[in-house]
Amino acid sequence: MRETPVSIVIPCWNPDPQMLAEAVESVLHQTHTKVEVLLVNDGSTDPASLHALDQWRARGTTVIDQSNRGPASARNTGIEAAAGPYILLLDHDDEILPTYAAKAARILDEHEQVGIVYCFAERFGEQSGVWNIGEFAMGRMLFGNQIFITAMFRKEDWSASEGFDESMRHGFEDHDFWLKILALRSGVVRIPEVLFRYRCRGNSLTFQMSAEQKTAAYARIFRNNISLYEQHAEDYISVRVGVWENLMHWKSRYGRIEDALARMGAARNILRATAQSLRSHFNSHVLRLKRAAGSHAKPRNGS
Repeated sequence: MRETPVSIVIPCWNPDPQMLAEAVESVLHQTHTKVEVLLVNDGSTDPASLHALDQWRARGTTVIDQSNRGPASARNTGIEAAAGPYILLLDHDDEILPTYAAKAARILDEHEQVGIVYCFAERFGEQSGVWNIGEFAMGRMLFGNQIFITAMFRKEDWSASEGFDESMRHGFEDHDFWLKILALRSGVVRIPEVLFRYRCRGNSLTFQMSAEQKTAAYARIFRNNISLYEQHAEDYISVRVGVWENLMHWKSRYGRIEDALARMGAARNILRATAQSLRSHFNSHVLRLKRAAGSHAKPRNGS
């Protein structure tokens, strides 16, 4: 059976040597025989990371060095240098299962209209279990990213789309890129099998984005892909309306609960004030009784 070459690009910035080794080994164990791996060193400075990259270089793995310009730039650099017509991206702390490249490449071979192939995924690390991101739908994809970065696409589509937007250094550049690919080929296939392992870590760039950075990134995505949003406006608006109605539903439910709690709080405050008043009156009455009893007490012997 004919095998189309696949290039797997792994951007690296101060990678953990053990995690990097696990990622690269998962590539080297692919059943697809025509696979190349490219490590892009995005300006790493950590001595242990640089030593690990040098070790992979000494073993014959392609390592490309560049100044630190962010994940989007590192991916573009690796894809530009890739020899294969099919590209699979992998972050340096994640892993792919042995048959991923073969199964994804076969789908691209057989379906010209398909632009993106991905799969089921599982989490490991700080969280575990199946990563359920739902079935792909254009409206949901326009609203928020549904495809993780470790998906396969054609290098010619990367070139036609002008690649990853390197100005998006804080995150969401993958969402923007997938929308560009979808504007070229609308077909998306998700292999119904766990073939990708995503390592959950608290220091993800997305988790560190501020509200202002997220706003700027979403605005950039919209401007970069405005024709796609216009083409699928009804799908996009339908999802937004659905989200809004769902929020209103829960707000209504929790609003009634909050009102009840507020009423309970008001009643509690009244009871607390009443109890304090009764306690004050009781203490005053006890004090008067003690004074009265003291004034009638007989003097003790010897006083």
